Amino acid sequence: MAYADSHDDTAGTDPVYQSFRHATDARPVKIPTARHPATGECYVIWSDITDCFPGVVRVQHGEYFVPLLRNQDLYRIKPHGIRCHPGVVLDIIYSSPFQQRQHSKHHHHPPARTRISGRGVLSSRGEGSSHRRAPPLQPISDISDSDDEHGDPGPSSASASAGSLTLLPSSSSRLRTDLSLENARDDSETLDYAEDQEEEEEEEEEEQEEDADETWHSEEHGMTVQMTAKGRRAPHVDDSEAGDRQDQDGDSDSHHDEQQQEQREEDAHEESQAGNNNGDHTAITTNGKVEMWERGKVEGAGSDSSVLDHKSQDITKAVSPMDQTLITAKVSELAHRRIEDVLRKRYRWVESVCPKLFIILPNKDVVPQAATEHEGLGDALTLANFRVYFCCEYGGLDCDMRYGQQGYPIKAEKEDYFIQQYGAYIMGVLETLKYGVMFNDVNAPPDQDPMMQIRLSMAMRFLESEGLFSSEELVTGGYVKSSTKRIPPLDKRQLSEFMKLLVVEHGTEPHGDMNPCPTPNRDVQWVCQAHWIAMSGPEELNAVQQFIKDAVGSVACEFQASRAARVVIKSPEKARDFYRMADKLKTVCAFRLVLDWDFTPEDEGELCEALSRFQAPVVKIVVRPGMTQKVCVQGLAHGYSAVITTALKNKRIEAFMMGLSKEDRRGPAGHDERKDLEKGFPMLRQDLVRFKRNTKTGKVNISIAVINFDMAMITVRMAVEGLHNLAKFNMFVVEINDSICMKFIKPGQPGSEIEDTGYRTDNPTGFFKKRRGQDTIKYSCFRAASTLLHSTALVEVRISFVYARDRNTVREILRYNKRLEKLELFNTADDDPSQIYETFKALMANHPRLGSVEITQRQGRPMTSSFKWEHVSDPAKMTVSMNFCETDKVVSMFQRYATSLSRIQILGIKAHDAAVLEKALRPKKGPFKLEHFMLTGAVELEEAALEDLKKIILRADIPEVCIICSVDQNVAKERDRQGSSNSSSLGSSGFTGTKTTINGITIGTFSLGSNSGSNGIISNSQSHSHSSNLGSKTLARGTADAVVRLVDFLVATRFKITHLNFWGIYTRQILQELEFGWERSAYMPNLTEISVMDGQEGSFLGGWTRNLLYYKSSIGRSAYLKLNPTAKVEPLRSLELHKANMTTEDWEVFLKMVDFAEIHTFVVTQTTPMAKSTLVKLAEAVPMGSKLVSFLVDAPGPTWQEMTWLRHEVEKKAKGLWS
Repeated sequence: MAYADSHDDTAGTDPVYQSFRHATDARPVKIPTARHPATGECYVIWSDITDCFPGVVRVQHGEYFVPLLRNQDLYRIKPHGIRCHPGVVLDIIYSSPFQQRQHSKHHHHPPARTRISGRGVLSSRGEGSSHRRAPPLQPISDISDSDDEHGDPGPSSASASAGSLTLLPSSSSRLRTDLSLENARDDSETLDYAEDQEEEEEEEEEEQEEDADETWHSEEHGMTVQMTAKGRRAPHVDDSEAGDRQDQDGDSDSHHDEQQQEQREEDAHEESQAGNNNGDHTAITTNGKVEMWERGKVEGAGSDSSVLDHKSQDITKAVSPMDQTLITAKVSELAHRRIEDVLRKRYRWVESVCPKLFIILPNKDVVPQAATEHEGLGDALTLANFRVYFCCEYGGLDCDMRYGQQGYPIKAEKEDYFIQQYGAYIMGVLETLKYGVMFNDVNAPPDQDPMMQIRLSMAMRFLESEGLFSSEELVTGGYVKSSTKRIPPLDKRQLSEFMKLLVVEHGTEPHGDMNPCPTPNRDVQWVCQAHWIAMSGPEELNAVQQFIKDAVGSVACEFQASRAARVVIKSPEKARDFYRMADKLKTVCAFRLVLDWDFTPEDEGELCEALSRFQAPVVKIVVRPGMTQKVCVQGLAHGYSAVITTALKNKRIEAFMMGLSKEDRRGPAGHDERKDLEKGFPMLRQDLVRFKRNTKTGKVNISIAVINFDMAMITVRMAVEGLHNLAKFNMFVVEINDSICMKFIKPGQPGSEIEDTGYRTDNPTGFFKKRRGQDTIKYSCFRAASTLLHSTALVEVRISFVYARDRNTVREILRYNKRLEKLELFNTADDDPSQIYETFKALMANHPRLGSVEITQRQGRPMTSSFKWEHVSDPAKMTVSMNFCETDKVVSMFQRYATSLSRIQILGIKAHDAAVLEKALRPKKGPFKLEHFMLTGAVELEEAALEDLKKIILRADIPEVCIICSVDQNVAKERDRQGSSNSSSLGSSGFTGTKTTINGITIGTFSLGSNSGSNGIISNSQSHSHSSNLGSKTLARGTADAVVRLVDFLVATRFKITHLNFWGIYTRQILQELEFGWERSAYMPNLTEISVMDGQEGSFLGGWTRNLLYYKSSIGRSAYLKLNPTAKVEPLRSLELHKANMTTEDWEVFLKMVDFAEIHTFVVTQTTPMAKSTLVKLAEAVPMGSKLVSFLVDAPGPTWQEMTWLRHEVEKKAKGLWS
């Protein structure tokens, strides 16, 4: 039988016993264990327990339930039983008080107790231990009601205020803990086991790391019970069967982790033997490391899901509290493990925007107060009491990993984000300073300054109060080293984003007194100034000093904090001296070399020779413009192909830039090569080349200015020995804005093994064909051309197009480029856009990837028309967008695609075309997809066209109706007609007219101004003839008529309008007409966006604008809805005022009417000074949780600091401004 076999497993060896006791028993009962036939673990057979304790319903340890063995699927394993816990006395619980009294045979003997204090820690589900806490659950003693109904479970129960420890089932037989090694030993086992404990622990650690994934998967079925101090949360894992109970047959169970209980109870095995065997054995005494591991089990007891409260907790154990020295040793060891990946991470100079090691420390003025008044040394502080400091990475016995002397505050509006993203990382670095670190070449003892230790403790305590774990919490909470999640290092993006969170004084270096220094492995270490000097060496420093001394007057040399050497050289002789000196510079990260003289081919050769020896990771060269040799041969703009080729071949150069300039331009924050690398290309027309090299793969990302695409590609292709050595290749012809951008597949992807072996002779299109189009090319050439247009890797194409000439080319592009996603044709002829689309319609419908086709036209007009088809492969989803003027051929577009129109933007339209559009959009032709309708220049249209457009707006249900309100173009046309007539009249009578320019508009013999009495038209030509005065009156009358026509249209369509945009010099006249003629025109229920450009004298807040803002305010909307319960009024979501004239009183009224709870965009630029009190009121008007995503206030008066304060105050309340 299985039972007999399991007992026989222990034959020939000392038996292992498990102790049980009821609360009324004088002595515990020891039951022999067996080895389970399925799991191979020592366990106590359930029938043996029931034989000794008839009526038992469950087994507990204190208030923690001990479940039956389960397999990986959480099914109970037969033969039933519980895992053995050597050295621990388990409690027997009966179903009724009668059975308890019946089995009471001896006097009461309470067990010994000890108290363990620690912070609660739990693992998160499925990912190792987390650095964040999760919600606590109720202790099992609170869940189970059997104790309250049937009596006291025994004196081993913990107090109600103590934290709870949950036993979770282990679902993997492979998983072992440090303490499970003692399962096969009896309570009276000798101390021989301790001698080889260290070796077994190392093997066990390796196995745990290999089985980490299986471990966490099994623990997802457990239930974690823990309430941490101060109500903070601990991460936990759930148990879907936490409510199971053992039934009267002994088969019921609750799914908890026995492994955690096994560890916790075996921690004290050595000392509990003495308690259970009348003191026959003594504690283990061995070398320091073994002792640390053995004793560390006490503080690290429990599996990855174990937890203790921050407060002290009573646990039934016959052991004494752990020695604090051993706790510190274990904490230090765990701290090293957590930060190991961070210390191992290496960054190149182009990636390391700041030191990788940084911490937060409290300001010195809060340390004494917090230390005396607050027990937590940091709990009562906020992030505003801390500053960010960068640490020296030098290492070695003579370095204490000391932090920099300059601290930086964190932006107040981003404090929560700072803690969330970087809190755990900072905790790990803080621990390296507090406990010391030993990793590879870094060997730094703990900081010995008592005040520094206090500040470190305060910073760690503050992060703990924010819900982050320290290593001390993890150790005292029961984590084992091998299962603790390591802190991941930061990547380049995270480092760059971190720097944006700091408040850095304008014009100062953001990383203060730390300097990057290259290492032999081509990465950089950020070290303090003293260590940078020590690493540089006397030879390098003397060479620099001698060069500067000899070059006074002809060379300007400076070193920035980023260790970039900026050298301005004015002669070839001094350049040669610099080249010789540069060979000795080993700790310079970047060269910014300005060659300020007329460069010659001989100078280019010397530069190439020196460039091949440069060891700095980054090189930027600036030369004077003028050299154009070999341009036609190499295809590069301005020449310098030899310099660029040499830089590409020097594998030590990770980033290279070259440009043309007569002077070395300095940015607002000084010269910064790292920022220059990140800027889009081309930033200026003088940029020649910019490339970065991936040090792992060796692939190059290059952007280069060219004059011939094919020749330039041959030059670069030869320099890098094949296109397969490139990651990205961008070519630009800056003068005509043409470009070709190539992106090559990454190593490991299908096709990446194919190399460009024929780079010396073959056409590059053959290389792309071999890779089966896996690389991508974005081709945008309107004037230039390249053979790449005939490749099979095109994903975006923008070309010049004439229907009669290029239709076959477009057909080939669609046929052979199966990954083509976007096609844009710039039609230089007056072709019908619908005819062009219909020609390729069949190819487009069958294309597997094509998403959009766009046809643009201009034909010498100031505005470009566009016709865009999207979802061309699916006629049911296809949509058409149109942006056209009156000269475009749009009738066929209306007739063919009326039901597919989604956006219509009208810059001008003929009456006949408007009639066709109105007919095509009648309801019986629907349904329609029209979502956006915009009209510009309504007063320039014929009356019939305006009436047809009004019908379309009123009849259709269009979500967005935008009206551009301006009469400037109409007035300009009238002025031109009057001006030509007056000029001819004046010329015949011998008079000459004058010209005046107002707001960029040139006027004839009169000028336009702002005069409300004359509709803004006044005459400055009193000496002109009667015909000139008559022309002015005619123009004024025409302007007034245009304003009235526009206002009539706005009033007629006001219930449909969603967007209004007022601009031009006649904006005030339009607003006045809206106010005086139509008081009710401000009632626009669907209006959500308004933009007004004023620029005239007098208060901006007239009657119409006041009525509109009040109507859209929360008070106005409520009042209107009370009178009209069935109506719907949309709030303003975008408000833009440009060149507004607003006083302090206007702002007070304005802020009362604007509903900042609903508005998304708020932009105000005014010409009058703004008071500081207005800024305060504006900041107060924005409520917490505002929906603002765009905010701008620009006005004379407030200082830069005051505007920055306003921005920060608004960002605190509107998280969308910076997220």
